[in-house]
Amino acid sequence: MASHLYFIPILARALKRQDSGAAFRDAFGEIQALGQSPEYREGCQQFERFMEAAASPSDADSRDLDAMAEGLAQSLIADLVAGTFDGDPHSRALALEFIRSRDSWRAEYRRQLRHAELESEANADIEVRLEDETHGRRSVTVPREGGIRSFDGIVPGSYTLTLDTGLLLWQGALEASDLLWEEAFPEEPLAMAAETEETESQATIEEALLGGTIRMRVFPGVESGRIEVEIIPSRDREA
Repeated sequence: MASHLYFIPILARALKRQDSGAAFRDAFGEIQALGQSPEYREGCQQFERFMEAAASPSDADSRDLDAMAEGLAQSLIADLVAGTFDGDPHSRALALEFIRSRDSWRAEYRRQLRHAELESEANADIEVRLEDETHGRRSVTVPREGGIRSFDGIVPGSYTLTLDTGLLLWQGALEASDLLWEEAFPEEPLAMAAETEETESQATIEEALLGGTIRMRVFPGVESGRIEVEIIPSRDREA
């Protein structure tokens, strides 16, 4: 047993007894007695930190012991879900065993874990892939809540733009008139456009993709162009 969380199985046994008050008094007494030895001292301190939100183990006789176990369970759940649990894999297994000893704690752990997973997915970056005969497949990672990334060295040819999930965003052919400045804007010399920074803002193609959540632009250059991919922040998307 990991000495760091030695108190977990002791409390788990107490939960299985019908007389919860006496069971927890016995459990706290055993935890404190073991905590006097050097091997379990750190674990006892950890137990006391977990219990601070509810009550001190020394006040067990005058407080609701079941509520103290509830406080410990909620603290363990919060640490496990947030990834701040301080313990080795065996200690983690003991903590999970304690949480699973009651249906309500197990359900709450699953609920919080799923919420954290959904939040993580919502905040995850988006990987956009570009495939063509010249370069094969390449990708850029764009922040989900707004960001711009580019594919450079784009020459005339057929291109496919997808998400890493395989979802097709755009597919088509890009011509010299899309990618080369002299072809795209023959009436405007490149040198003059560069002086006014218009080469950075004059797109030959602009399309809204995936219901307006992604914007694709094509910008011409001297020998090749670039494809710019922008994720539109949710606050800026059209209703």
